[in-house]
Amino acid sequence: MQPLLPFSVTIFACGMIWFLIAMAISLQIFNFTMRKTENLKQRMVLRLLIFSSCAVIAKIVVNYWLLPLSLNAALFALIFMYIGYLMKQSNVLSDLKFWLILASLAMWILVANTQSLNMSSVKTDDTLLAIIGASSGSIVIFKISQILEKTNLIKVPLRIIGQYSIIFFCFHNIDVAFSRIPSFIINSTFTNSIVVKVIIVMIYRLVIPTLAVILIPRTPILKSIFLNRQFPLMKKRERHAKPQN
Repeated sequence: MQPLLPFSVTIFACGMIWFLIAMAISLQIFNFTMRKTENLKQRMVLRLLIFSSCAVIAKIVVNYWLLPLSLNAALFALIFMYIGYLMKQSNVLSDLKFWLILASLAMWILVANTQSLNMSSVKTDDTLLAIIGASSGSIVIFKISQILEKTNLIKVPLRIIGQYSIIFFCFHNIDVAFSRIPSFIINSTFTNSIVVKVIIVMIYRLVIPTLAVILIPRTPILKSIFLNRQFPLMKKRERHAKPQN
């Protein structure tokens, strides 16, 4: 989607990397707000007011302008960050109750079947319902993650992917931007089931970045480009102290 601005200018889309920019801006605003309000008595109410106002502003502005640097998404994301912060502070995530997981799953399915949330452009039919649905879905994902953490068969591959997440993301972005294979799969006639086609596309989307995670750390030069801290191109010379006379 081309950014809409109050003045004439062309800004090329940066693809899937938008959320990294949004995350960076959101973190700065979130940390600044949390630090400046930490000594106030009514800090919880004030923080909720600030972050809710940012989300409202982002939603109002997007009706007129889709700002560059993912600013709309960055402001809207603050409300989710604060919800996550509150859940962590109240230890909800450390001991998820069965009734909460069941209720969250039901709400997630209900909202997903009635509307969607396009986070990059903050587009949704009902903003409050979208926030509830996204938060409910996050709770379910948290529980699934906690279960997977106890399964070594999945835990080890996920740890490797997390360790080399920058490689995984970069090659996934390249694949999404340039590959036409998913379109070929969706338009093919080998099956009439769209569900089967979508599953195949999802599996394919994992193949390219997974191969990159396996090969890049073992490839000279490329591993230094993506993992420069671990494999620096030029090793720093150690400074030896001059011998004293």
